[in-house]
Amino acid sequence: MRKKRAILFFLWIFILENNSFSQNYFNLRYGTDSIPDIGVTLLTVDTGYYVVDIAFYNTYKTKINLSFIDSFGNLVWKKSYGSQGKYFTGGRTGKQLILSPDKSKMYYACSVIDSSNRNFGALWSFNRQGDSLWCKYYGDSLTFYSNNHCQITSDSSIIIAGAMNNGTTQAMLIKTD
Repeated sequence: MRKKRAILFFLWIFILENNSFSQNYFNLRYGTDSIPDIGVTLLTVDTGYYVVDIAFYNTYKTKINLSFIDSFGNLVWKKSYGSQGKYFTGGRTGKQLILSPDKSKMYYACSVIDSSNRNFGALWSFNRQGDSLWCKYYGDSLTFYSNNHCQITSDSSIIIAGAMNNGTTQAMLIKTD
């Protein structure tokens, strides 16, 4: 009887150890061969990963793609945003995609150049299903704005860091609700 218990105990430990400490590894490619996609930022959540990439669809025209990839590497959904005549940039440095304190929304800071070659900073809001809730542009027609980082502050505001240039490059900091 003791021998059976010992065998069952070691079998149970073996099964528990092999199942409870396993990790999922993957090395997959997403996007298409005809349209280059450049991954710019990543947000890790308990069920997978939100990825933002910039997709080139025409000369000097881009769209923002927001995708959700599960913890096994499967592409669950991908949604595209942007408008005609806009060139979105992002991904040089910083944390550009963040989760709201209540974990119901995401915010994405990037830069945009319009068809008149004016540069603006942009802040997008998405729900967890990837639907766009709103997009706000910051700046004026005389200054180049580049959003590189966003973060939630202790008072639940959003702070955006970047650069602006109207002849001289300066650090830029925007706090908004």
